[in-house]
Amino acid sequence: MVLAAAHTGARRSELIRTEVRDVDFASGTLVLREKKRNRDKRTFRRVPLAPQLRAVLTDWVETRRDGRHLSCIDESLPQGGKRRDAPMELTVDEATDHFNRTFSGSKWQVLRVWHVLRHSFAFTPTTLPAGSKGRPPPPQEEEGAARGRATLRQRVQ
Repeated sequence: MVLAAAHTGARRSELIRTEVRDVDFASGTLVLREKKRNRDKRTFRRVPLAPQLRAVLTDWVETRRDGRHLSCIDESLPQGGKRRDAPMELTVDEATDHFNRTFSGSKWQVLRVWHVLRHSFAFTPTTLPAGSKGRPPPPQEEEGAARGRATLRQRVQ
């Protein structure tokens, strides 16, 4: 889920709602079910699958157990006081807990929230301008650096 956030710019809530059928390996896209843009009707957007994300999702879809959601907790893995009868989607609190435990004790533990991964998406190979040789453009004011907020790249160096 963290890899998907970094490679797609998806919101945590969009990734929680993502279902297995939303991964389209043939077209190399992932469907994200949105709620922010229009709360009155269902909207979605398609994002490209980066090669690393595609490889991980291919393996995950082939080996995962039942459950329609892409990111789900197996019923044999109770979290907190919650018990499950079948695999089901993560809650927001569970996603945050897994996020924090994943990075605890590493140089990435400075990442406090999922939202920072939406900003890292601006620097993935699928979003960089052609001919940039993998280098991001110089920081712009709207990225947060000029307003005193550290960007993802600045925080982990």
